[in-house]
Amino acid sequence: MCESLKATVCALQGFMESFDPRSLSKEQSAEVFELAERLGAAGKALTSLQVADTNAWYDYKSPSHFMADKSKCTVGHASKVLGTAEWMQRMPPTEKAFRKGALTERQAIEVVAAGVLDVASQEELLYFAEAESYAQFHHRAQRIRGNALDEEQKHRRAHQNRRLIHWTDEEGVFRLEGRLTTASGATVLACLQPFFNRITRQAAKDKIKESAAAHLADALVHMSQTACTTGGDGGIRGPKAVVHLRLDYAALERGYLESGDICEVPGVGPVPLETAREFLADSYRVGVLKDGEDIKTVKGLGHSIPDRLRRAVYERDDYRCVIPGCVTDHGAHQIDHVIPVHQRGETKLYNLALLCLWHHKLKTYYGYTLKHYRYRWLWWGPHDPPPEEDDDQLELPSFTLRAKKYLGAG
Repeated sequence: MCESLKATVCALQGFMESFDPRSLSKEQSAEVFELAERLGAAGKALTSLQVADTNAWYDYKSPSHFMADKSKCTVGHASKVLGTAEWMQRMPPTEKAFRKGALTERQAIEVVAAGVLDVASQEELLYFAEAESYAQFHHRAQRIRGNALDEEQKHRRAHQNRRLIHWTDEEGVFRLEGRLTTASGATVLACLQPFFNRITRQAAKDKIKESAAAHLADALVHMSQTACTTGGDGGIRGPKAVVHLRLDYAALERGYLESGDICEVPGVGPVPLETAREFLADSYRVGVLKDGEDIKTVKGLGHSIPDRLRRAVYERDDYRCVIPGCVTDHGAHQIDHVIPVHQRGETKLYNLALLCLWHHKLKTYYGYTLKHYRYRWLWWGPHDPPPEEDDDQLELPSFTLRAKKYLGAG
């Protein structure tokens, strides 16, 4: 094999030294160009497995870094090629087509990415590989990948593959590329919207004709500058993030989505029902609940806390963290929903508690539990047994009386 490979390489090198493409006809030039590109890509991809297995990349950070350096491509693309070659071993029809030159490198990546989720899709994609442009082929593969996953799986997959990368291109231009879940993307766009509106209005006033994409880029810069210099909204009034959700009323009542149900952010895409419930926890959002073709109701789904209720929580909890034994009585505190909003917890006094930043973090991210029982708070960790609910402390605390002045007897 080694001797045969050397002979082949020598023959190719000798051929290229004397190769005159002007001797080719129109049809021959097209055929040679396609075969050279595709067969070379197949050889590179298949050989990448041996590079990885034999540690030929030893002086580099990873096999992908070795491939990127030798191919003069990005590490991300090299990683895709290597992953495609690995998965292709389990997809004989795709590997055979790739070896024969029936697929380009990018087409092979698309076929394998779809085939990992839906093996039966190989036949369809291999059929359309020659019949469609790459853009059409890419969209077809995307649809197959999308149909193979439900909304929850797509959300988890998008979250696992989230990223934000930046680089400076050959022209010295700063470039930015991101990959986010639908919910996160909607959050970013909603926060950009006030800045975008202000820039667009100013451009119209100054009679400056620029694209919406240019204004959106300016909005991102303005939002970043505002966060760095003021930590606020730079004088932009109103809700910081206004996001609309379209939900089927029946799905919301039933607690899960069925085929044909709508649960989406218009202009961004579908979101899982649970994500919709906890969506933009600290922002303002509006849900349009549909019952068939009729609009059943339009209502706020947020858990922004009205000022009157906020004051009542602080007064009731005496401006201290409610966790037993916590001595933090100064600095920043946060109001926590004892039963989280995504579990249908209400924004009412009984379901709100004042926590220090540390205890709020433990409850939100590390599985700690807070419970209100007979005018006192119970608190335990994820590996602790719940404390006993005895009746030793049943006296009515004075802070309840102080809170009533804000909320009334109810």
